[in-house]
Amino acid sequence: MIVTSPMRIHLSSALRIANKGAIGSIIASVLAFGISWLVDKTENAGDGDMSSSYHSFEVTTNYDSIGSGVLSLTPRRNSSLIPDLSRDIVFLAKSSRPDMNLKDGSFLIKTRGGADSVVVAPGEQVFLECNIGKNGENSYSFTNRRTPLWIRPLAAGRGDLNLEVGLFMPSKQNEGFVEEIGQVNLPQLRSLVSDANEPSYLTSVRGMRWWGNDMLFREYGGIEYSILAQKQKIEIKSESGSFFYFLHPGEYIEWVDGAWRETSLEKSNPSLPLAKIKSLSGRYIEVEVWDENGFYPQILKTELQSPVKNGVKNDLAGCTARLRSSSQITCMLGKRRLIIKEGDWILKAGKSWKILRRSKDIDDCINHKILGELFIFDCLEKQQGKLFIKGRLFDEMRTTVQPILIPVFSETTNTTNTKKNTLLPMIQKRHKTDVRNAQ
Repeated sequence: MIVTSPMRIHLSSALRIANKGAIGSIIASVLAFGISWLVDKTENAGDGDMSSSYHSFEVTTNYDSIGSGVLSLTPRRNSSLIPDLSRDIVFLAKSSRPDMNLKDGSFLIKTRGGADSVVVAPGEQVFLECNIGKNGENSYSFTNRRTPLWIRPLAAGRGDLNLEVGLFMPSKQNEGFVEEIGQVNLPQLRSLVSDANEPSYLTSVRGMRWWGNDMLFREYGGIEYSILAQKQKIEIKSESGSFFYFLHPGEYIEWVDGAWRETSLEKSNPSLPLAKIKSLSGRYIEVEVWDENGFYPQILKTELQSPVKNGVKNDLAGCTARLRSSSQITCMLGKRRLIIKEGDWILKAGKSWKILRRSKDIDDCINHKILGELFIFDCLEKQQGKLFIKGRLFDEMRTTVQPILIPVFSETTNTTNTKKNTLLPMIQKRHKTDVRNAQ
């Protein structure tokens, strides 16, 4: 096909010509048929009586019949009669959602001055209506019925869309129609979502915080949480509070009922906003976000959060502990006296410490539903003849961990070494939880 630069014409005039041409062709065919029929009747009747019968014909233009019979099309050719739609059709965006198999690569277009936009697949034919304004200028709108003017998106390059334009015109050579074909390139309108009307799902990702690896899973996760120990912990606020997600680059979340949830490309819902962990570097993490149609993707990035400085090491360093029995310790933490034992999780919530006894409390701590510095009592250990509480201290977001030794005073002199506990079996015995399902 030879592509020429289309020139601007008054399409309304062309469409009127097309209508008149269609009506004229039908009338001419009817008259020719009538004359031929009368001649045949005259010859066959001779000198006998002639009886004439009259039939009424309703002449209408049906664009659905274009392409057959008297309205058959001649071979396609390019014409300068094609209107220049480069200023009348606006190319808004191209879909880039990876989970939209049926609409992948679709285009979002609208008419200039029109309020509604349409999603069009490559090669899909869209019909246009021409409207004449008070000042004689043509304007266009999309329609579901067949009209002489149509467009068909072919392919999008970098920043533009190749659009095929077609127009049904009466033929000058015969009684049929020709389909005039042309092409035009539409530049993409650089219009991003403004802060004034930014959707809530995009605002939530814009405020995300990246905390790196969770040291609790690295120290105590074992086989059950080994996958989560390697993932990145990301905090995203939603309409109902903050949620924490453990994700690798290339993994997805989708927006459901005002909050994000983890998903996969195969299970994602194409009618919901979608986000992907795009890339990860030493200092930044990038997240790509799509709306329901995959238009206007946003790439947002955030820095790795700094760990909480100073922590609560001084609180533990100054605490006193006494051996209450062979398995229990009386410990003064802050202003509270607690009786603790090996395997206890002790959380500083606000200014006071408390022991997490219930499985629900441990689950909430793992999922950051309750926040605070966490001390885990590993075991009693003797070093150089002295007895110590040995454990690990995590900051509030568990980005850092510190080994802790607390001296234990005892009036009994025959205390022996206590065997070191393996904490994971105790965790598994006391509670069974799946962090990913608890989001």
